[in-house]
Amino acid sequence: MSQPGYPQQQPGYPQQPPGYPAPSGQPQYPPPPAEPIFQVSAMTHIGALVFWFNQTRHVTGTYAQCDAALRSALTQNLLLGWWSFLSILVMNWIALAHNMNARRKLRQDAQQAEAYAQWWYQYIAPTVPHGR
Repeated sequence: MSQPGYPQQQPGYPQQPPGYPAPSGQPQYPPPPAEPIFQVSAMTHIGALVFWFNQTRHVTGTYAQCDAALRSALTQNLLLGWWSFLSILVMNWIALAHNMNARRKLRQDAQQAEAYAQWWYQYIAPTVPHGR
């Protein structure tokens, strides 16, 4: 029976008191990858006189690849997104705001990945036996 305020124990996993390390032989914190992988959603918008077209692409890759996809979407939106009345008023602004938020999230994810790597190499790596 679990106590209120504590997460439910998953079936198949032995109960461990909080604050105790993982059993020997099982790494509790995995090492950070050499090159972190991120995922972003880039929205492009094309406006023409009487119609418009929105497209959302989901890109998974390194920071440079995700940043390039967002930069490409920004360029397309700034060049081709203003050519209809509805695009000027609403649609292109939505695409630009979406990409701005995606870039902000990408930067936050990169900072979090870097902070984890620094923490892991400072505190965990010295305790891992060589040869693992």
